[in-house]
Amino acid sequence: MTVATARAGRAERIRRRDPDTGREIWQLTRSDEASFHSYYDLCPWNAAGDKIVFCAVAPGRAGSDVYWMDTAGGSLHLVGHSARQNPHTGVHQQWIGREDVLAYEDEGPQGPFVRLVSLRDGELGRLPGTARMLSPDGTLVASHTPITDEGAIARRDESGVFVAPVGAGGDGPAPRLIASLQDALERNPRRESVQGCHLYVKHAKFSPDGSRLMFVFTNEILYEGRGGAGGGE
Repeated sequence: MTVATARAGRAERIRRRDPDTGREIWQLTRSDEASFHSYYDLCPWNAAGDKIVFCAVAPGRAGSDVYWMDTAGGSLHLVGHSARQNPHTGVHQQWIGREDVLAYEDEGPQGPFVRLVSLRDGELGRLPGTARMLSPDGTLVASHTPITDEGAIARRDESGVFVAPVGAGGDGPAPRLIASLQDALERNPRRESVQGCHLYVKHAKFSPDGSRLMFVFTNEILYEGRGGAGGGE
């Protein structure tokens, strides 16, 4: 059940004047909560351009709240709460297709899952796993092995990029591995020099027509003592 918050139903936006350019700027939110859209490749605007989705994190509070904003008046509407929290990407909240349907990540006793919510009809269903990006037509969801799960990343034949169909009613099967970390390594021209590095994949992204996926294959140094030569896309 979605519980109302103090921000739901109010408009927070104000107009400001840029001191250097003189241009008018709309500040859309004002709160002690951190309010932000997801990663730059997930557009916060819906297809019609009259709504914006964003994530809010309150100081000292677990999880995140997902809101949509009416761009005409600036009023905020709560979509739901997620047990997950990431100040960089939010919960990968994103619009699906051309309808007012949202997807965002949540977590329960059985692990992470994706909520599918229609602004008109409420929750449509849940998908197992996470959602880095949904295809433009809303029929597929792409994800990848969590980059902080060192045990999973070490199993290079099992970790990598996953895809799952969004089934009728919103419920779908478990994600299917379509490109493993080992696959990416074997196709890398520098495989001999990087095979001993801390490798993983991230940023699985659909092409505009949903027929292809790209992802980043890398060995960014996230952990002390892990390093080596770089990877590539």
